[in-house]
Amino acid sequence: MSEGCNLIFTEKDLQQVEKSLAVEKESEKGQRARNILNGTLKNNVNDLIQILSRPDTITGITGDERYNVVKELLIDSLGRGKVFIEQENKLPSALKTLLKFQKDPSGLFDAPPKHRGPGAEPMKHPYELLSTSAIIQKGQQGVNSSLSQTLRIYPTDRIDFGAKLPSKYGLSTKKLNTIEADTIIARKSGLIDMKLIGIDAKYSKSGSYSYVSDRQLEGIKSAFRDGSLDQFHFITNQAFTSGFKNAVEKANIDILQNRMKKDISMYKEVKNYLSMQEKKLNSYMPKINILNDISLKVNKAGESKDHNRSINKKIGEILTKNKKVMNKIASKYNVSQIGISEKVNYK
Repeated sequence: MSEGCNLIFTEKDLQQVEKSLAVEKESEKGQRARNILNGTLKNNVNDLIQILSRPDTITGITGDERYNVVKELLIDSLGRGKVFIEQENKLPSALKTLLKFQKDPSGLFDAPPKHRGPGAEPMKHPYELLSTSAIIQKGQQGVNSSLSQTLRIYPTDRIDFGAKLPSKYGLSTKKLNTIEADTIIARKSGLIDMKLIGIDAKYSKSGSYSYVSDRQLEGIKSAFRDGSLDQFHFITNQAFTSGFKNAVEKANIDILQNRMKKDISMYKEVKNYLSMQEKKLNSYMPKINILNDISLKVNKAGESKDHNRSINKKIGEILTKNKKVMNKIASKYNVSQIGISEKVNYK
C-alpha cells in the first residue's frame, strides 16, 4: 500500500497487510506501518477511532481482528521492543485518547510541516504517544511539575509532534543545529497570540533517567530568547537523577538572572517571597544589603563590575536555595522556564 492509502480493512485488505508485514525486513516495517496508519488518519480517522474502540463487527470482520492489526501496525510504527510489552499493549488506547482529543495532529505518522524545522521526523518512540496521552488523561488536574503550575493540556490546546528548533544562532542570525521537542502544545494567549510549550519525553526501562546535554539546555534557552518556545518540560516514566535536576535548575537560574539584568524591579521582588527567618540568615544578607536597596545599588553611577557580580552571585545563591522564590518570580514576570515531571504514565 502506498503512502496516503485509506485503510478500510476489508477481509482482502486484512490478508494483504498481514502477509506483507510477515515478509518485510524489520527496518522496513516501521515506515510501511506509518504509511498505512497515516493514510487512515487522513482519510478515515473516524473509522480508525472505531477500530480502536473494538466494535463488535465492521465490514464483516470482528472488532478484535481489526483492532489487533492496528495494534501491530502501531507498535511497528513506533518501534517494537522500545518499551515493555505491558506498555505496548496500551498504545491503541493511548492513540484513541489522543485522536478523540484532536483528530489531526501533525508529526504523528508523517513528517511535520517544514515550518516546524528542517529534518523534523514523525514520532519514533512509543513513550512520546503514551506520555502525551497521559497528560490528556489527567485533564484539569494535570501532572505534577517542578514549576509553579502543573503541566496540563487544555481542551482548546493544539497538539503536534516532532518539531525541530534552533539550538544556537550565529552572528549573522543564521540558525545553526537543532534540538527536538517531541510534543508541541500550542495554547491561545489573548486574542491572537499563541503560547508554545515544548515537551521532551525521556523513557527509561530501568532506574532513573540521567543524561541531559549542555547543548540541549543551551538550545532551549535560545528558543526562549527568540520566541520559538515559551516553556519547556522534560517528562519521564520513572524519575530523573539529581544530576539531571541540578543541570535543569542551573539553566533556569541563568535564564532568570539574565532577565533580572534587564528588569531591576525583579531584584527587589526577591525579598517579598522570603520568610522572616530566611531574611535573617547570613547566607541571604550580603554586605551591600541588596534585599532592601538593590535598585539604587545597581543603578548607582560608578558602581564596579565586581560589585554587580557580587549582587548577581548572592541572588543566585538565594534562588538555588529556595526554588519556590524562583518559581514565583518567574511566574509573576512571565519568565520562560524548564520544568520537570516524573512518573508520567498512561493508565
